[in-house]
Amino acid sequence: MTNLKASNVRLQPVSVTRKMAASLPKLRSLAASKGLKIHHLGAGYPHPEVTDPRRFLQHQQDYFAHLDAGEGRNDPDQIPEYLRECYAYTDTLGPRGAREAFAHAYGKDWGVSLDPDQLIPTIGATGGINLICSLFERAGDPVAYLTDAPTYAGFTARVSLCQHASIYSVEMDAEGPIPDQFRAQIHAAREAGYLVPFYYSVPDGHNPAGFSFSQTRREAILAIAREEGVLIVEDAPYVYISFARAEDRPKPFIAMAPDQTVHLFTGSKIG
Repeated sequence: MTNLKASNVRLQPVSVTRKMAASLPKLRSLAASKGLKIHHLGAGYPHPEVTDPRRFLQHQQDYFAHLDAGEGRNDPDQIPEYLRECYAYTDTLGPRGAREAFAHAYGKDWGVSLDPDQLIPTIGATGGINLICSLFERAGDPVAYLTDAPTYAGFTARVSLCQHASIYSVEMDAEGPIPDQFRAQIHAAREAGYLVPFYYSVPDGHNPAGFSFSQTRREAILAIAREEGVLIVEDAPYVYISFARAEDRPKPFIAMAPDQTVHLFTGSKIG
């Protein structure tokens, strides 16, 4: 039976974003006194000098021109149908055309076949985190989420909202999560009576550790996850941001094991 008791939800009067923002005035004053500038990376906000909104209009025009030239998309004859769909009740998963276009482009970039019907639009990746956590918390049973030490503050904040949810942290080295610790934490959580549904991580441009996992380490973690029956929730806001050559970049988990991965992506970091 689903446990919907209000007592199982912890009151959070101040959002995590507000808590982080509350510390900024003091930090900015200190930085100004030393002739420095400060930019908060806790929530992954792009630097304001990099995100001039006027550039978005040009990006949009360039993108439509690219689609026209390369793939024959953006057919003007179809615009009335697109508008009719936009101004009426649409699919609960969002306009199918948009999902098909994203599945095609994103899948082509990372070498994976994506089913548009398996794409779920959310309010940022944080909305996706909330959705997947809620799925496993509904039964009211003790649940343990594996994640890295350290991990994204937004994830820990979401877990703290549920009284029967706990976090088991996996230590990392220069290549990523340590495989032996990863397996040991799965076993420890299960021995303590917890369901272990998934491992959450930001393998590319890790927040807050600031590095990307090696390909070898990803393969080792994936092998253990498969053996133990644990899903991988891959938060990938920075997957397109890399100084490595395309052929040298490690593969995202979604490309390595789409059947084992719940992939979260947002375009907010690459504008």
